[in-house]
Amino acid sequence: MFLVKVILFTIMNLSKQIAKHFKELHFGGNWTGANFKDTLAGITWQQAIKQVHGFNSIATLVFHTN
Repeated sequence: MFLVKVILFTIMNLSKQIAKHFKELHFGGNWTGANFKDTLAGITWQQAIKQVHGFNSIATLVFHTN
């Protein structure tokens, strides 16, 4: 029973850490100092969907992070 409690605590703690990381990545406060909200603030949808030199568009890259 003790082992089950330890495993559940570990899983819950890991889930909280992952959720915290995604929140910081999207809204700020992560260790890089960058976040999607501020970085993409001035991008229009026309810019976001445009492919340059065959690379993925901004919209595609952001979509794949969710």
